[in-house]
Formats: sequence, C-alpha cells, structure tokens
Amino acid sequence: MSMKSEISRRKKALSCKVAVAVLLLFWLTRMVALNAFPPFVDEAFHINFGNLVREQGLLARAEEGRQFTVWLYVVAQAQTGGAPVFVARVATILSVLPGVAAAIATARLLAGGWSGVLAALLFTFSAYNLFFDRLALADPVSASAVLVGLYFAARLWLRAQWLDAVLCGVVLFVAVGAKVSALPYLGIPLAAALTLKPPGRSWRENARWGVIALLAGLGLSALFLGVLLTRGIDPFFYLQSPSSVARSTYLDKWALVFDTLNGYAGTLMAVLLLAGVTVLLLRRRLYLPLVLIAPLIVLSFSGRQDSRHIIPPLNLLILCGAVAVESISVRYGPLIRRAALAVILGWAVLVWLPFAASLTSDPLNLSLTTNDRNEYITAEGSGFGLHEALEVLREEGAERVIGLLANCLSLRYIAIDLVVDCPRLNPNGEDIPALAVQLDANRAPHVYAVLEDLAYAPDTAPGRLVAEIEGAPGRPLLRVYALGG
Repeated sequence: MSMKSEISRRKKALSCKVAVAVLLLFWLTRMVALNAFPPFVDEAFHINFGNLVREQGLLARAEEGRQFTVWLYVVAQAQTGGAPVFVARVATILSVLPGVAAAIATARLLAGGWSGVLAALLFTFSAYNLFFDRLALADPVSASAVLVGLYFAARLWLRAQWLDAVLCGVVLFVAVGAKVSALPYLGIPLAAALTLKPPGRSWRENARWGVIALLAGLGLSALFLGVLLTRGIDPFFYLQSPSSVARSTYLDKWALVFDTLNGYAGTLMAVLLLAGVTVLLLRRRLYLPLVLIAPLIVLSFSGRQDSRHIIPPLNLLILCGAVAVESISVRYGPLIRRAALAVILGWAVLVWLPFAASLTSDPLNLSLTTNDRNEYITAEGSGFGLHEALEVLREEGAERVIGLLANCLSLRYIAIDLVVDCPRLNPNGEDIPALAVQLDANRAPHVYAVLEDLAYAPDTAPGRLVAEIEGAPGRPLLRVYALGG
C-alpha cells in the first residue's frame, strides 16, 4: 500500500470516527430534559390516534395522513406506559437517528469525509432540528425516512444496483406513510437517475435503476393509498385542510421558508447555506439542489404550511451546505474547511447553545420565530399551564377532572394518576349548552373542572374557583374549579 493511499485511509477512518462521535452527541442533546417543553396538542393527538388504532384497527384515523408514525407510537407502547408523552418523544428521536446517519453518509459519498463531519455538526447544532426532533410529531419521522431514501439514491453515483433502487423506493414509501406530505419526495429516484451518472455508465443503466426505484416507491404508495380509498378513507384529507396559520398568497408560503431559516439559524448561517445551493448549481452538481427545489415548489401549493412541515427541505439545505464546502475546498485548499468548521462551532456557541439552554431549562422564554411562538407557546393548543393546573389538582386531592380546554388530551397524558374526561369542544360553540349541563351534573366531592378562556367553551363552572393560571403571557387563561364546592 502506497504512502498516499495509507494517509487517505487514515483520514477516512478519522472522519468516520468523528462523525460517529458527533452522532452520539446528537442523541445526547436530544435527550437532555426531554420533558421540559410542555406537550403540544398535536403530540397528544398522535398518542390518542394510537389508542384508536389499538381499539378500532390499524387504519383508524388514517385520513390524518400519518399512519406509520401512529403505528410507531403503538409499537413503542406510548399509550400503555406511565409516561406517554416522554415515550413518544423518545420514539421520535430514535426514528430521527437513521436519517441523520444517512445524511452524514450521503455527504461523505458525494463529497468526502469532511463533508460528512460538517453535515453531522450542522444537524447537531441546528436549533430548528433540535426543537422539532424533541416533539412527538410525524414530521421529523417522515423527514428522517426521506433522508434515508436520499442516501440509497445517492449510491447510484457509485453503482447501479437494483437492490439500492428497491430500498430507495421502499424507504420513500415509508416516508409517505409516516406523513402524506412527503409525496413529492417519491421523485427522488428520478432526480438521481438524471444527475448521478459517472463516466463510463450508460444512460440506459441509470434509466433502468430509476424505473425500479420509482416502481417500488410509487407502487407501494399507490397500493396503500388505494386500500384507504376502497375503505372510504380520504388519504389526502390532511393536505386539503388549511394550516393553523393562514397564508393567503404563494409568496407568503415561500416567505415562511426564509423566515424560519433566518429565525432559527441566524442571518449569517442562512445566507451561507443558501450560498451553498448556489455553489452546487454553478458547479453543476445538481442532485441535491434538484431534490431540494422541485418538491419544495410542489409543497408550496399545499394548504399545510407551518414551520414543521418544511423539515425535509431545510434538512436538504443543510446537506447542500456541507457538500458545497468540500466542493470549494477542492479548488481553494484546506483553509476553506477550517473556516467552515470555525463558522459552525461559532454558530453552535452563539446561536445553538443559548437556544438549547432555554429549551431545557426555561422554555417559556425560548427564542422561537413569531409564528412558532404563537403556535407552540401562546396559542390554545400549547401545553403551557397544564403542569401548574395538574399541581393544583393534586394538592386539592382531585380524583376526576373534566377538561374543557383545547389541549385536554395532553392534560390526560401527563395526569396519569387522575381520571381526565375530555368532552367535545366544537370551535363553532354549539357544545356550550351541553357542556354547562355536564358540569352541573357532576357537582360531587373530588370532581374538578379545568376551563380554558375560549369563545367556544363555557365562561364559568359551578362550585368553587380554586385557581387561575396564565401559563404563558398571551395564552388563554386556565381556571380550576372544585365542582363539589
């Protein structure tokens, strides 16, 4: 073995060890104080859908478009343990790890070991990913599968094997099953077949590989969605329903992408990552830019436009940045690598570390974008105030609770030692008379009610007002009543 090849081998081994070490760091950062952020309403919905699957069958609530994620939480037994939200969040983090490993491997494959290290650091120190990786939502689960599919497709640069094609299609089908919004990423095999052809290979081989991968992904997805349609279940219901944050124009939806990127990454890093895409385009390394831009254009027409819905494109943006650095360093030398490493570490200290500290110890003052603060902290679907209400209920010796609040299911899943009833709360207000009757009919010792200050819930309850809880500035007030007086 020549000296040059031995040095190359050692460099690859070192970069692989560094990537593994950073992956371990990634896991630890996601697990620290995992319950610190109060449960968001959609997390409780996911867990509750798992209860319905256990009771009614595998396709219960499949119209919500996240069935494989629900099955994941059922397998993890989030519904049957003593800490449903915590268990579901751990299951989410475990499902994210393969995607991060695949992203590191993709960067190494397309640009070398240093790009893999940079990708590992960027994913670990992304405040955006840190926030959503720690929530029990379908979006990070689906996005992880997209990254794994992206890796199997990237292997086409090395070889055109049918097994890689099949695995690519199968994993992308899993991404769609985990969240139906991943449908545009079924086109990843097409992007790979068009852009990843090394010298000496015929376009026919690439086309054959692409057809196999597309047949696997599209075929399995069509079969699954077809089964739902034959059962009278609309698998596209989720995509057709509007987002919780209205976006009136096409430009508004694109603005969300840039606002989210800038809000979580900071202006400098946002500019550098976008510059990375430009570098790849100029150098005609089109695989990652094509997978980033084409599905994003399709998704921008969807009514579902919250920040968590754009995890896949922002993940791809991170990958573009890592690969672009190596592309530039080939021409300008190792100085570019060192500069990139310094920028990432500085970013970690100045942006990520304060964010992580606040997330794990002071989530009320977490620096989120305006839209995300409204949705996850101050809106009625947030979990802020629930733990305080639970503390009051336990001090009062409550045994049964009637929850008239939007996030009642989260109260149920953190108050596992109490019986929590969650009556229907229709946003049109039609349930108010029936709810008032229900409260009056349950005036008994050790029975309590938690009322949220909502236009579609009763204004008050019979019995004794025990506590008023704000939870977070701007959040609807929670009132705890002892119905028995």
